[in-house]
Amino acid sequence: MCIRDRILTELGVKRLHKIEQIDVEVVRLPKGLTVEKALEIFNKRGEVLYAEPNYILELASNLNAEVVDQWGLQKIEAPAAWAEVPGHVPAVLAVVDTGVDRNNPDLYDNIWTNPDEDGTDTLDNDGNGKINDTWGWDFVNNDNDPMDDHMHGTAVSSVAAGNQNGSGVAGVCPWCQIMAVKVMSADGSGTLDAAAAGIIYAADQGAQVINLSLSAPGGSQTLANAVEHAWSAGALVVAAAGNNGAEIT
Repeated sequence: MCIRDRILTELGVKRLHKIEQIDVEVVRLPKGLTVEKALEIFNKRGEVLYAEPNYILELASNLNAEVVDQWGLQKIEAPAAWAEVPGHVPAVLAVVDTGVDRNNPDLYDNIWTNPDEDGTDTLDNDGNGKINDTWGWDFVNNDNDPMDDHMHGTAVSSVAAGNQNGSGVAGVCPWCQIMAVKVMSADGSGTLDAAAAGIIYAADQGAQVINLSLSAPGGSQTLANAVEHAWSAGALVVAAAGNNGAEIT
């Protein structure tokens, strides 16, 4: 028995799954063992690099913002920037969120398509462990349909890449492609491990920008490692900040 298995067996901990790329084990504690006590035990073991709770993340939303309000594009001088981009090469933007409504008229022309996945068979054509992930992945339900059941991810995607079709909104990059990575459920919450796995998936699938409009109760080494993995793959990771309106003194 390897050291890792022995430690889990000694504590009666059940292994749920592993995030291979950053060597993170997600486990369920036995009845009677609190999170606080488990952290104390794990972090005292020299064989354990770190242990932390699988935090519940929340959406970082400004409920007073109108998505249809386009003053922001003028404020950041987006039209002038568009004129400076030759050829409008479509960068891939991964929205790690509640999913995306691919049928939204502002978005359906700009949904990323996995070039290495067939989609007509039951094979994992690109060998990434996800069968028929033709336009992203749902890490909440663990399936290939990252459809939005909350609409936050769709709103974020529209702000990022609404395709200027004459109705609805125009995005900051209206020719870019949206990769749908669902890590948050219909109630707007999700687990830390799902978010980390979503970031890694997006980076490994070639996303050039990864957007995280999420908030957490505290810092996380797992999330930091996932971001480091994405940076190493050449992705720019962008996170929401300042949505609660707190002033910096």
